[in-house]
Amino acid sequence: MMKLKFKNIALTLLFCGISISAMAQNSITISGTKVVSGGEVFKIPAGSTLVFEPGAILSVEGGLEIQGSEESPVVIVSKDPQNPGRGIQINGWDQKGQIIINHVKFDGLIQPLRFDPFWYRKTVQLKKVTIKNSVSGEPVLYVGNPTIDLSKEENRTFFSIDGLNVVNNTSGVLLESFNSEGLIYNLDQLRFADNYIAGSDESFGILTINFENGYGSSVSSSRIGSVLLQRNFAGNTLLGIAVSGNSKQSTSIEKLYVNDGTRLIYDQLKDPRIPLVRAEIVTDFNLFGVSNYLTNVGHQFGTVKAVPMGASQLVELRDSQDRLVEFNLVKIGDTQMYHYIQGLPQWGLTNDGTKVRIPSVLASEVSNIYVTKIDTGEYYDYLRKKNDEEKFYATHLVLDKYLTLPVIKKKGEILVPQKTWEVGLWGGGSIYGGGDIKHKTTKDFKSAPDALKKMFLVKDIPVFSTVEYSRGLYAQYNVNQRFSAKVNGYYSSISVHNLYAPGLFAGGMIPNSIDKNYNDIRVAPWTWPVNFYTRMFILEGEGMWHLVKNEIKPGKKGVWVPSLGLSAGLMYFTPYRVTYTERGADESFMAYRWRAISENKYNLRKVGSEGQYFLPGGKMYSPLALNLGTSFTLAYKMKKWSFKGEIKGVYTSTDYLDDFGPGLWYGGDINKLRANVKIEEWDRPSDLYQITQNNPNIAPNAPRSTNGLNDWYYQAHLGVSYDITGFSFKKKKENKGTITPEF
Repeated sequence: MMKLKFKNIALTLLFCGISISAMAQNSITISGTKVVSGGEVFKIPAGSTLVFEPGAILSVEGGLEIQGSEESPVVIVSKDPQNPGRGIQINGWDQKGQIIINHVKFDGLIQPLRFDPFWYRKTVQLKKVTIKNSVSGEPVLYVGNPTIDLSKEENRTFFSIDGLNVVNNTSGVLLESFNSEGLIYNLDQLRFADNYIAGSDESFGILTINFENGYGSSVSSSRIGSVLLQRNFAGNTLLGIAVSGNSKQSTSIEKLYVNDGTRLIYDQLKDPRIPLVRAEIVTDFNLFGVSNYLTNVGHQFGTVKAVPMGASQLVELRDSQDRLVEFNLVKIGDTQMYHYIQGLPQWGLTNDGTKVRIPSVLASEVSNIYVTKIDTGEYYDYLRKKNDEEKFYATHLVLDKYLTLPVIKKKGEILVPQKTWEVGLWGGGSIYGGGDIKHKTTKDFKSAPDALKKMFLVKDIPVFSTVEYSRGLYAQYNVNQRFSAKVNGYYSSISVHNLYAPGLFAGGMIPNSIDKNYNDIRVAPWTWPVNFYTRMFILEGEGMWHLVKNEIKPGKKGVWVPSLGLSAGLMYFTPYRVTYTERGADESFMAYRWRAISENKYNLRKVGSEGQYFLPGGKMYSPLALNLGTSFTLAYKMKKWSFKGEIKGVYTSTDYLDDFGPGLWYGGDINKLRANVKIEEWDRPSDLYQITQNNPNIAPNAPRSTNGLNDWYYQAHLGVSYDITGFSFKKKKENKGTITPEF
């Protein structure tokens, strides 16, 4: 840990070779962990900006004096709001040191100010301090219990806060050792406005006061003057002040300002085991010194309402994805009416920069609305009139107009357009569905235990013959939180009894046919003579219905999204039969597989297994087929990346994925079939007989396919996608900026 030495403190205070007085008009950068040693004082003059690198900490073991002014406050910020700095930590004992923080604005730090346990200073003074935009969930101001004998008068700490403004954070203030003999708090002019905490527990307030253990005095040694509470929430629960301790303890708040007069205190009146807080409730914020603010913020579908005090008003409305929601402002008496015609606002920004939560729309208010207003033609007419957005929305117009489909959603749920694109890739396996050549089941294996062969359901579990490789690319357009449209491109293979498949588990069930006397016979002793390996190039469109909202909740890194899909498309397929070849002594399986398939596979369409090339009117069956599919997808969606898995079943318009159709075995004449094969080159002369092995007992009029169904297949993939919304190939201009001094 780096120790910094501060010299000539009263005058200039050199700072890594740079004078603080020289930096007054510039920013000071904090990176890593910087330490102010015991016995030293770190002074920051008015007008300075303290910039924290990601994760940076200013650890103060000595004194700290940040002396801003009303005209020139000191600003303390994170360099990167997405990767904020930690903040200032007060550590260790310093009998002579003091902490003075006057007219300071903290913005976007993890924990702006922390008095760590084991700290001690004689005097702490915070005056006119603002803390905003801290979203880590850590208390924005935490005061731990000093580990010193505070019962001695000479060790007492006086902790003063006069003017604290806590706005737009995801946590509040936590004060320990309240009402103790040695840590004397003097709190006044504390304002908490528009802070939003995860959960719904009101026992942890926006201001939480923990009384010192063992002190049962009914008279507090500390003072709480004026406190203002304005729209602080945990979920949908209004938050206020909460205390912990024992039932013999108590304190008083001189004036508690709450706009509607509600007693927002979690104390002995709600839990008889904890301290009592007495307070005078005041509803007039002007008496606190706040004159510009919004009250009675309400929301009905299509309209946000608010009653302004002073000149306050909303200048922006935004949805859960931080997208702008357009509105028209109409004033009726004292009420401001913000009418919107698209989206669903969840946040508003006032003209003083405060982020205000917009209440949720009640289900009863939208009971007759099936789809959101974003899907109306009037909205697109409105958008076309906006010159700066005309080109963007024109690219989405056709999709949005015709993709207003029924969706899976909760009663009263309002859908908000997303209009985002993501591209991704798949990798996995594909399996033949078991049409004309059936897969074996447990009861078909001679080696299976008799108990399994007879067990209900278990005996009928299919064991797929092979699993072949499947991969693909896709583009997905997210229409709203409940529906997405996809275009998929796959290169997949299926097979039965392919000895060179990446996953070979069993042969198939031997097909049956009839002899000349119409008796059932087996075509072959096993399925190797009718093995096939079919390659498929597939292009399809797919609709995805999301079972939960396809959006990330505020404060969360990601969300699991299960989805159901329906697809339709076109495929180009070619069935092959692979003949047997010996594996080389030093040949790896992958090399053996590659050689066997590349050198010993033959296009069955050119064989004409049903006499297509010698029977009158016969012709090659089409390489094209339509397909219809259903799918289940589970995705973990993050801000830009998504990780997915899918399983899919696809039914096709062809009966020839396995080269089995409704025609006759070998067209009724094996010799004519072999004489008319359209394959020009053979690896070995015997290969013709390998791929056309014949059972002479099969009747000349015996059909090959007997189930009357077309073929189908299954796919299973894992994949990843990236959100490309707003991506541009244009080179960004370099922002040279300014160089900030090192701390």
